[in-house]
Amino acid sequence: MIKIHIRSGKLTLMKFDDYINKPLPKMIQRNKTHLRHQDLSSLTMATPIKPPYLYSKSRFINEEFPFFAEQIAFEEALEGSDYSTLSGYAHHRVYLTNLLEHHRYAWTVTS
Repeated sequence: MIKIHIRSGKLTLMKFDDYINKPLPKMIQRNKTHLRHQDLSSLTMATPIKPPYLYSKSRFINEEFPFFAEQIAFEEALEGSDYSTLSGYAHHRVYLTNLLEHHRYAWTVTS
C-alpha cells in the first residue's frame, strides 16, 4: 500500500501480511521517504513491536478484489460496536483483538 503525505512531502510504502485473505491484515514493513530532504526510514515490524492492523480495509479495495463481499460483511458486523471509533491502522491492536474475541467475530475464507 502506498500513502502520499501531500503537505509534508512524504511517501510511505507499507507491506501487510496476507492482505488478500485477512480482513485485518497486519503491517509487517514500512518504508517512509521524505522527498524534500531525500531521507529514507525503514521499519520492519517484529517482536517486541506489535504490528498494527489495517482497519477498514474496504476503503482501499473495490468490488473486483477477492473476498470484497466478505470484507464488507465483516466490517458491517462490527458496526455499532466500539470498533466504529477506530480509523486508519494504528495503535488500537490489543483493544480490537479483545473486542473481536468478546463478540466472537470470526473470519473464514473459502476457496
